[in-house]
Amino acid sequence: MEYDHTSIPGVYRRTRQLASGTMALWLDAIAESVTIPDSATIIDVGCGTARFSAPLATRFGARVIGVEPSRAMLSEALSSAVHPHVFLCQGSADSLPIRSRSTDLVFMSNVFHLINDPDGAVSEFARIARRSAFLCVRNYVSEEIDGIPYLQFFPPARRLSREMLPNRDDLCS
Repeated sequence: MEYDHTSIPGVYRRTRQLASGTMALWLDAIAESVTIPDSATIIDVGCGTARFSAPLATRFGARVIGVEPSRAMLSEALSSAVHPHVFLCQGSADSLPIRSRSTDLVFMSNVFHLINDPDGAVSEFARIARRSAFLCVRNYVSEEIDGIPYLQFFPPARRLSREMLPNRDDLCS
């Protein structure tokens, strides 16, 4: 998706925010599923406007590096994502500007289906991950399309989602 050539970044932060209770549910799910060490480094791949970056940093006492390919999305994130342990930079999932073996958690929220080179991205995740690191992928899958409420009002978006979204087995593999 070429966000830099659309008006999406300007409204994305306002329209895609999660209610605090919903954010807490996602952070609780992560905390229940993985062990994140003190002073962890979390990479928020495709961070967009950084809606998860500060909450991840706060919840886990971690340093979070948000990586985003779109300059416009990064600009929007920089205007609102003020947190002493959040750092934002430009980069793509298949060429992360992150040191090897430096990461405790690779996190992605609704990004995987937008990655042009999934195999390259997975190789990058393996490169930057510490031995005990985790990968957290929060993403719709094609089997869930009928349960996505807003798509019932946008038939073209439903068709596009069917084409773009991975199925659960492919995503897991």
